[in-house]
Amino acid sequence: KDELAEAYYLMGRNMDDYCHDFAAAADYYIEADRLQTTDLVLRGRINSCMGFICKQDSCFVEALEFYERANKAFYKIGDERRIANGLVSIAEQYVCLHEYAKADSVLQIASSYDIDSAYYADIVDIKALALYNQEMYDSALIYLLSIVDYPRRMSAKCYNQMNIMRSYARLEKYE
Repeated sequence: KDELAEAYYLMGRNMDDYCHDFAAAADYYIEADRLQTTDLVLRGRINSCMGFICKQDSCFVEALEFYERANKAFYKIGDERRIANGLVSIAEQYVCLHEYAKADSVLQIASSYDIDSAYYADIVDIKALALYNQEMYDSALIYLLSIVDYPRRMSAKCYNQMNIMRSYARLEKYE
Protein backbone atom coordinates (compact mmCIF):
# COMPACT_ATOMS: atom_id res chain seq x y z
CA LYS A 1 0.00 0.00 0.00
CA ASP A 2 2.79 2.45 0.90
CA GLU A 3 4.79 1.55 -2.21
CA LEU A 4 1.76 2.08 -4.43
CA ALA A 5 1.05 5.44 -2.77
CA GLU A 6 4.66 6.49 -3.39
CA ALA A 7 4.41 5.39 -7.02
CA TYR A 8 1.26 7.50 -7.50
CA TYR A 9 2.98 10.41 -5.77
CA LEU A 10 6.03 10.14 -8.04
CA MET A 11 3.83 9.95 -11.13
CA GLY A 12 2.09 13.10 -9.90
CA ARG A 13 5.44 14.84 -9.47
CA ASN A 14 6.45 13.85 -12.99
CA MET A 15 3.18 15.18 -14.40
CA ASP A 16 3.58 18.34 -12.33
CA ASP A 17 7.29 19.09 -12.73
CA TYR A 18 8.10 17.82 -16.21
CA CYS A 19 4.86 17.68 -18.18
CA HIS A 20 3.17 20.66 -16.53
CA ASP A 21 -0.06 18.66 -16.63
CA PHE A 22 -1.55 19.75 -13.33
CA ALA A 23 -4.86 17.95 -13.83
CA ALA A 24 -3.10 14.61 -14.34
CA ALA A 25 -0.79 15.34 -11.41
CA ALA A 26 -3.80 16.04 -9.19
CA ASP A 27 -5.38 12.74 -10.24
CA TYR A 28 -2.24 10.86 -9.18
CA TYR A 29 -1.99 12.75 -5.88
CA ILE A 30 -5.63 11.99 -5.13
CA GLU A 31 -5.04 8.29 -5.81
CA ALA A 32 -1.99 8.35 -3.56
CA ASP A 33 -3.94 10.11 -0.81
CA ARG A 34 -6.82 7.61 -1.02
CA LEU A 35 -4.43 4.85 -0.05
CA GLN A 36 -3.90 6.50 3.38
CA THR A 37 -0.22 5.63 3.52
CA THR A 38 1.34 5.14 6.93
CA ASP A 39 4.41 7.05 5.72
CA LEU A 40 3.65 10.46 7.23
CA VAL A 41 6.33 12.28 5.24
CA LEU A 42 4.81 10.95 2.04
CA ARG A 43 1.29 11.81 3.22
CA GLY A 44 2.44 15.35 3.98
CA ARG A 45 4.19 15.71 0.64
CA ILE A 46 1.12 14.47 -1.25
CA ASN A 47 -1.10 17.01 0.47
CA SER A 48 1.45 19.77 0.07
CA CYS A 49 1.60 19.12 -3.68
CA MET A 50 -2.20 19.21 -3.89
CA GLY A 51 -2.13 22.49 -1.98
CA PHE A 52 0.32 23.89 -4.50
CA ILE A 53 -1.87 22.84 -7.44
CA CYS A 54 -4.94 24.40 -5.84
CA LYS A 55 -2.97 27.59 -5.13
CA GLN A 56 -1.86 27.77 -8.77
CA ASP A 57 -5.52 27.50 -9.76
CA SER A 58 -6.51 30.25 -7.26
CA CYS A 59 -8.53 27.79 -5.18
CA PHE A 60 -7.23 29.20 -1.92
CA VAL A 61 -9.75 27.57 0.43
CA GLU A 62 -8.90 24.15 -0.95
CA ALA A 63 -5.17 24.92 -0.95
CA LEU A 64 -5.42 25.92 2.70
CA GLU A 65 -7.13 22.64 3.54
CA PHE A 66 -4.43 20.59 1.81
CA TYR A 67 -1.57 22.58 3.38
CA GLU A 68 -3.13 22.13 6.82
CA ARG A 69 -3.47 18.38 6.24
CA ALA A 70 0.18 18.26 5.17
CA ASN A 71 1.29 20.10 8.28
CA LYS A 72 -0.66 17.73 10.54
CA ALA A 73 1.41 14.88 9.13
CA PHE A 74 4.66 16.84 9.54
CA TYR A 75 3.78 17.74 13.14
CA LYS A 76 3.25 14.05 13.95
CA ILE A 77 6.81 13.25 12.91
CA GLY A 78 8.32 16.46 14.27
CA ASP A 79 9.96 17.52 10.99
CA GLU A 80 10.67 21.17 11.83
CA ARG A 81 11.79 22.20 8.37
CA ARG A 82 8.64 20.85 6.74
CA ILE A 83 6.45 22.26 9.52
CA ALA A 84 8.02 25.69 9.15
CA ASN A 85 7.66 25.74 5.37
CA GLY A 86 4.10 24.47 5.68
CA LEU A 87 3.25 27.30 8.05
CA VAL A 88 4.47 29.82 5.48
CA SER A 89 2.22 28.19 2.86
CA ILE A 90 -0.73 28.25 5.25
CA ALA A 91 -0.14 31.92 6.04
CA GLU A 92 0.07 32.72 2.34
CA GLN A 93 -3.35 31.16 1.76
CA TYR A 94 -4.82 33.24 4.59
CA VAL A 95 -3.39 36.37 2.93
CA CYS A 96 -4.95 35.36 -0.38
CA LEU A 97 -8.26 34.90 1.45
CA HIS A 98 -7.83 38.38 3.05
CA GLU A 99 -7.73 36.88 6.53
CA TYR A 100 -4.78 38.95 7.67
CA ALA A 101 -5.15 38.38 11.42
CA LYS A 102 -5.02 34.60 10.89
CA ALA A 103 -2.06 34.98 8.55
CA ASP A 104 -0.23 37.08 11.12
CA SER A 105 -0.95 34.52 13.84
CA VAL A 106 0.46 31.69 11.71
CA LEU A 107 3.50 33.80 10.78
CA GLN A 108 4.16 34.41 14.49
CA ILE A 109 4.37 30.65 14.98
CA ALA A 110 6.43 30.25 11.80
CA SER A 111 8.88 32.87 13.10
CA SER A 112 9.68 30.68 16.09
CA TYR A 113 11.45 28.18 13.83
CA ASP A 114 15.11 28.95 13.28
CA ILE A 115 15.69 27.28 9.93
CA ASP A 116 17.74 29.56 7.65
CA SER A 117 17.82 33.03 6.13
CA ALA A 118 15.95 31.97 2.98
CA TYR A 119 13.12 30.71 5.17
CA TYR A 120 13.11 33.99 7.08
CA ALA A 121 12.90 35.83 3.77
CA ASP A 122 9.85 33.74 2.81
CA ILE A 123 8.15 34.82 6.05
CA VAL A 124 8.97 38.45 5.29
CA ASP A 125 7.61 38.07 1.75
CA ILE A 126 4.25 36.91 3.12
CA LYS A 127 4.17 39.76 5.67
CA ALA A 128 4.91 42.22 2.86
CA LEU A 129 2.21 40.67 0.66
CA ALA A 130 -0.33 41.10 3.46
CA LEU A 131 0.65 44.73 3.91
CA TYR A 132 0.58 45.37 0.17
CA ASN A 133 -2.89 43.82 -0.14
CA GLN A 134 -4.06 46.12 2.65
CA GLU A 135 -2.64 49.09 0.69
CA MET A 136 0.11 49.74 3.24
CA TYR A 137 2.68 50.13 0.51
CA ASP A 138 5.29 51.98 2.55
CA SER A 139 5.33 49.26 5.23
CA ALA A 140 5.38 46.52 2.59
CA LEU A 141 8.33 48.23 0.93
CA ILE A 142 10.29 48.34 4.19
CA TYR A 143 9.86 44.58 4.59
CA LEU A 144 10.69 43.86 0.95
CA LEU A 145 13.84 45.99 0.97
CA SER A 146 15.04 44.32 4.17
CA ILE A 147 15.50 40.98 2.37
CA VAL A 148 16.80 42.05 -1.04
CA ASP A 149 20.26 40.60 -0.43
CA TYR A 150 19.21 37.37 1.27
CA PRO A 151 20.40 34.19 -0.44
CA ARG A 152 17.34 32.73 -2.16
CA ARG A 153 16.08 30.95 -5.24
CA MET A 154 16.09 33.08 -8.36
CA SER A 155 12.30 32.95 -8.62
CA ALA A 156 12.00 34.29 -5.04
CA LYS A 157 14.46 37.10 -5.79
CA CYS A 158 12.48 38.02 -8.92
CA TYR A 159 9.21 37.94 -6.96
CA ASN A 160 10.75 40.23 -4.37
CA GLN A 161 12.00 42.69 -6.99
CA MET A 162 8.63 42.71 -8.74
CA ASN A 163 6.86 43.53 -5.47
CA ILE A 164 9.37 46.28 -4.70
CA MET A 165 8.66 47.88 -8.07
CA ARG A 166 4.89 47.51 -7.57
CA SER A 167 5.14 49.11 -4.11
CA TYR A 168 7.16 52.05 -5.43
CA ALA A 169 4.64 52.51 -8.24
CA ARG A 170 1.74 52.55 -5.80
CA LEU A 171 3.51 55.05 -3.54
CA GLU A 172 4.22 57.35 -6.50
CA LYS A 173 0.58 57.13 -7.51
CA TYR A 174 -0.49 58.44 -4.09
CA GLU A 175 2.08 61.25 -3.81
